[in-house]
Amino acid sequence: MPRTLTIDDIWQLFQETNRLFKESEARAEARLKESEARTKESEARTKELEARLERDLQETRRIIRE
Repeated sequence: MPRTLTIDDIWQLFQETNRLFKESEARAEARLKESEARTKESEARTKELEARLERDLQETRRIIRE
């Protein structure tokens, strides 16, 4: 015989769904922050490499002129 759902059953299901949603949201937020941090690190490395390349290029031009 099938069990009849009560308001309490539905409320418990809602609470569990809400808890799972919040956990999922927290994990997504953590992944986003991690991704943003990696992006910032990558941007900093790119700027450093660009500056190094520019210095090397200037040095090469200087050597060629001499």
